[in-house]
Amino acid sequence: MSKRTKRAAKSAARVPVQDRGIKTRMALMEAGKKAFAKYGYHDVIADQIAKEAGVAVGSFYAYFNNKRDLFLEVIDEITTKSADVINESLRQIFLRRSQNIEHWIRKMIVVLVDIHKESESLLRELLRMSLYDEEARARLEQIDRLVRQLIEAALEDMVGATRKRERESIAYVFYYAAEGVVHQMVLERGEIDEKRVIRELSKLLAARIKDRFGVKEPREKRGQRPREGRGADGK
Repeated sequence: MSKRTKRAAKSAARVPVQDRGIKTRMALMEAGKKAFAKYGYHDVIADQIAKEAGVAVGSFYAYFNNKRDLFLEVIDEITTKSADVINESLRQIFLRRSQNIEHWIRKMIVVLVDIHKESESLLRELLRMSLYDEEARARLEQIDRLVRQLIEAALEDMVGATRKRERESIAYVFYYAAEGVVHQMVLERGEIDEKRVIRELSKLLAARIKDRFGVKEPREKRGQRPREGRGADGK
């Protein structure tokens, strides 16, 4: 690395305001995302990311202090997009009030599966990094907290769970039960029937929520299934 590049690395990264700078930063983010997913965090260097983005390495240090900062920003971007996907999924579910609790739980689990699959390599790198990096660990905690809050809101809307502590505890169990199963299926590639697991987990969580909140739903006729779009559970 040249002396000029080293001096740039020591200075604080700037936030671009002009179109050219914004495009350069976006190109670096995209190149970093691909490199981290393909090679892993530790096997990627700033020069490599800059080359992939088609810019000089000095441009990298103009917008990021180091590759760690870029990686964490990539994770922040994934978190924001994931929250938007979950919110939209819940919005669609709430628009269809005829759908039962098991159905919306299954849809939520499918969304979690899809998010894990889309960012599988990056999430695996974040998990490894969180073992020794406080900010990486904070990012994981932020993701967990955000999804639990969305589940809490869904519980209040779907089953009338008005007590905050009650919503928090049920959302906690819901999220970590689902997250543990999804993590094993996607990140650890467990040898098991994904559709069946999603179905069984949905039944288990739905039964607990209906029992806890005294929800009674009309029985479906034999052979009848609620309508829903195709997802990871194949329905």
